[in-house]
Amino acid sequence: MGFDVQHHIDEYWFSGRWDELETLCRSHLQRAPDDADAAFVLAETCHSTGRRDEAIALLRRLADSERDARYPARLSWLLQEAGDLDGGIAEFRRALALDPTCALAQPHADALLEVRDRIDDALGRQFSTQAPEGALMLIHPGGAGFWSDVHHVLGHALAARIDGRRPCVHWGETSFFAEDPPRNAWTDFFEPLDTVAPEEIEAAAARRAYPDAWGGSSPLRDVAARRAATGPISAADLVARVEPLVVGSYFTGVHLTRHLLPLDDPLAQADTGSILRTLAPDWLRPRAHLRYRAASFVAEHFGDTPFIATHLRGTDKREEQGEHLEAVNRAIGRIVERLLAQRPGIRLLLLTDDRDIEARYRERHGNRIVTSGALRAQGSQSLHLGSGLPPRQLGEEVVVDVLTALAADCFVGNRYSNVACIVRALKPWPVDKLYMLGSDDAVLNYWASVLRPRA
Repeated sequence: MGFDVQHHIDEYWFSGRWDELETLCRSHLQRAPDDADAAFVLAETCHSTGRRDEAIALLRRLADSERDARYPARLSWLLQEAGDLDGGIAEFRRALALDPTCALAQPHADALLEVRDRIDDALGRQFSTQAPEGALMLIHPGGAGFWSDVHHVLGHALAARIDGRRPCVHWGETSFFAEDPPRNAWTDFFEPLDTVAPEEIEAAAARRAYPDAWGGSSPLRDVAARRAATGPISAADLVARVEPLVVGSYFTGVHLTRHLLPLDDPLAQADTGSILRTLAPDWLRPRAHLRYRAASFVAEHFGDTPFIATHLRGTDKREEQGEHLEAVNRAIGRIVERLLAQRPGIRLLLLTDDRDIEARYRERHGNRIVTSGALRAQGSQSLHLGSGLPPRQLGEEVVVDVLTALAADCFVGNRYSNVACIVRALKPWPVDKLYMLGSDDAVLNYWASVLRPRA
């Protein structure tokens, strides 16, 4: 009997029964060792259960033996997640040689080459250039969702560490979570690591700044216009510069910046997840009132009883992920149902930005659902983009959501959501307690760090 790929994916993978699916794949491959479909599904199953190296080995054998662009293209994505940028580029090239229209490779290959060029430029500067003593890095928000902007801060904080610069975060005019720009909203949510007076930042800019648009008058003002004037400058472009002040305002994650760590840095051999967990205790220290709100919520609704947490995106994420979002949300729903059925008394903490998703879960699971009073939107309206909702409240709610999810016994989320990715990063979840769905990862990719090639 052949391997019914679609049936097995629908029946096992999309319901999180990955251990059973692995058994089925391995059993079938003993009888039919050359079945590429079964090997491909087994690779995805290994990847889903945190065994990326096994998945890469399986995909590499498929890419070497089959003339099918899907296999090297998918291998490229997993190599990129593992931090093998050059390997990812090579597999994209192999996929495109087989099929120039391959959807897994064609839209992203040029952006990946641009990332490689920027890293090479920065490595070249590191041989000949050193940041001056006392130099600063000003980190403006990337201008996206809350945890995306936090991830952007950590990517730039790592770049500042590489150069020995003092990093200063300023969430002001371009932050969706600032109520009173140009006041710094970052400190509404997190304890400051190092307080740099605005006068010191302005004095550094007056001497010289990179990019040039941030020099002269205060770099804390006219942020949107200056950002537009610079073009997309990644954190890699800020490393090994001679200017007293460098300014980061375009999204760059830790996954890219880590390639510039000196070999003698303790983090040089660490993976992206480990680096995030190392940076987090210093940088992500939520304000006491937010920690208290989360702890009180857990105590009131769960006490000492274990609970499941899940995070589902709706609203504007539908435009980002298209039909893939609905597939991910359906899979999350099936996994949640299975987990609830296995533990009849357990309750579910539902985190979502979407009123319709909340309504469906309440209708399905009744009083087993626990939600916070967080603001939610409907349709394609984002909470933070033009909704008119209170910006500081939105930021506080998403911090509290993450802190409550970290208290859960088990978590189910979307790999393309920064909320789910930060929940994954801030706790050492056992493999059987963490379910992350989706083909792309918000934290473990490169191409999002470069919005378009430099002029």
